[in-house]
Parts: sequence; structure tokens; C-alpha cells
Amino acid sequence: ADMDSSETQQPGELTMVMSDLYGGTEGEEVQVLRSQGALDKFFININKTRKPGLNPPVIDFNENMVIVYCSGQTNNQSLPALWLTEDPEQGMVVQKKQKNEAKDEESTAIVRPFGLYIMPLTEKEIKLQSNPR
Repeated sequence: ADMDSSETQQPGELTMVMSDLYGGTEGEEVQVLRSQGALDKFFININKTRKPGLNPPVIDFNENMVIVYCSGQTNNQSLPALWLTEDPEQGMVVQKKQKNEAKDEESTAIVRPFGLYIMPLTEKEIKLQSNPR
């Protein structure tokens, strides 16, 4: 049998393709995009409020899918690193690791950042890990 190693892929850091301080959602959320059409639709939405608009990156959706992470309305301008872990109970879980940036960079401007990350294609459901209280 052909052992396909992609099935047992170790969880790892997702690759950020692009990010921007504006265009994300008001609340924190993760969107999973599995086609160029879905990606284009996401950008049409972002570009409603932008001049000039952003161009969607070109992604090979035969191999990859896109996770869009929006950190919500915030004055923190850095996006966390995202890691994918597999949880037997919950399926695929996206975890955040906030980079510890120097606090003096904190700006008072309210931004709605989003990051576009790619990961290998999977049919599994993907959830954002809820913050431990």
C-alpha cells in the first residue's frame, strides 16, 4: 500500500500569506476557504471599504486551503501565529500564539486586522480554540 504521509501530518504552524490591519470582522473569527471563488468573495467584501482594493493571493486550492483569521476590533496591530492541532474530541483546532510584542507599540487606533494563512487541504472541520478563561 502506498503510505501517504500527509494523513499523519504533524500539527504545525500555518503559513501566513498576507495580512492587513483593515478588512477583518468586528469580532474574533476564523473562516475556512476551500476555493478561489470563496477567496475572491472574501476580498470583494474587504474591498467594499477600501480604496485601492487588495488583490487576493493566488492559491493552489488542489493542494491547500485558506484559513482567514480575524482578531476582531482591537488596538493590537500584530496578529498571532496560528498553529493547527488535532484534537480527538473536536477535530482540527486552530490555536493562537500571540507574539509578545513590546507594549510601547500599542497604538490607540482601532483596527480590524485579518491574516490569511494556508494549510494543506483537509475535509475535516476546523474550529478556533476558544480562549481558556
